[in-house]
Amino acid sequence: MPGMKRDCGGAAGILGAFKAAVECGFTENLHAVLCIAENSVGPTATVPDDVHTLYSGKTVEINNTDAEGRLVLGDGVAYARKDLKADIVLDMATLRKILPVQPPQHHLPCTACRTDLKESKARRVEL
Repeated sequence: MPGMKRDCGGAAGILGAFKAAVECGFTENLHAVLCIAENSVGPTATVPDDVHTLYSGKTVEINNTDAEGRLVLGDGVAYARKDLKADIVLDMATLRKILPVQPPQHHLPCTACRTDLKESKARRVEL
């Protein structure tokens, strides 16, 4: 899979933010869950129509073998909520195929379960 070296951008961003928070003396309870997957070919690799049971107990049917990032992200969010008892889960992922078109350079997609954490309009992000 040529060109996938930047696919770790979400996990790398979370790790960098976590390191910066620690170095700045952040004292609240903070966890970084890095949802990392290897997409390799082999006799036990996922194939279309496989059904996986996720950490949450939910089952998913695979119809795209490039779904490994989405699968481990689901497990990571469930782990953060169930085991770490997280009040807020911030996801920073490079799930490129979830957007129908490339977003503008200064906007980020945002999905939130809690409306108090999500603004109703897209917000400009200064890069």
